[in-house]
Amino acid sequence: MKNKIFLITGLLLVNIFSAKAQNSPLFIWGGGLDGTTYQKTGIYSELYGLLIEAPLDASGSKLPIQFGWRGAGSYALKILSNGNIGVGTSNPGHKLDVQGGTANVNLDNISALGGQLTISNGYGNLDGAVRLNLNNGGAVSWIKGIVTGPNTNTGSAMVFGVPSETTDGIERMRITSSGDVGIGTIDPKGYKLAVNGKIRTQEIKVETANWPDYVFNNDYQLPSLQQTEQHIKEKRHLPGIPSAAEVKANGIDLGEMNAKLLQKIEELTLHLIEKEKEIVKTNNRVEELALKLEELTHKLN
Repeated sequence: MKNKIFLITGLLLVNIFSAKAQNSPLFIWGGGLDGTTYQKTGIYSELYGLLIEAPLDASGSKLPIQFGWRGAGSYALKILSNGNIGVGTSNPGHKLDVQGGTANVNLDNISALGGQLTISNGYGNLDGAVRLNLNNGGAVSWIKGIVTGPNTNTGSAMVFGVPSETTDGIERMRITSSGDVGIGTIDPKGYKLAVNGKIRTQEIKVETANWPDYVFNNDYQLPSLQQTEQHIKEKRHLPGIPSAAEVKANGIDLGEMNAKLLQKIEELTLHLIEKEKEIVKTNNRVEELALKLEELTHKLN
């Protein structure tokens, strides 16, 4: 036997049933008193939760569900019959359309497997436009925007990718957990910035503490030109300078290489200064001999 309380005020009817009625303790139905409209509108709880049903108009079309304040002239939230939800707008053009403010999404339990925020373009996860993945172990088999680790594909890294018309997307840049940035490479190899490709810039400043002014110290052992010649014959490159094979395999440190080249310039400068002294000395000796020769010639004549 159902327990019923009917309160009729205008077109509002409140029905309260017992807990046995359709697995729900409470029904609040509204609308007209004719059977069809009466069954299609209302707010009531059921076995699977709370259900809100909007009424139909005279032609049978679904009317929107609107939340607001009476007399305000606008609605704080509106749900259209196509499922679009608008916050701050009466005509949402997307599944969630927020206007006139900001939206905040807070994932409290980011350590849980699968915890993520995905913004897709309608083709599912494999073609998502932007994905903020806070996954703690699940694989990310595609990249279409931003993916953050840790997971089996990216490790503890933030990965930036770009969309493609024919593929799931390609990784272009990543920031590792240690703050290293890789562009065109997934392994910065411990460098704060690793770029696999060409770089164009207007200025580069390299700081190094080992600048080779020590070459001019009195206790510096300047290699002789004979020693340098012997090294070139044996190694086919200057002493202290990496070979072509080493540069091809490992690249060069820009600051270190500039210091090494300056060291060689300074050594060469010291050799030139010494040779200049020897040339001056030789020229003076030649002039002395020339004077003596002229004196001897004058005496003989």
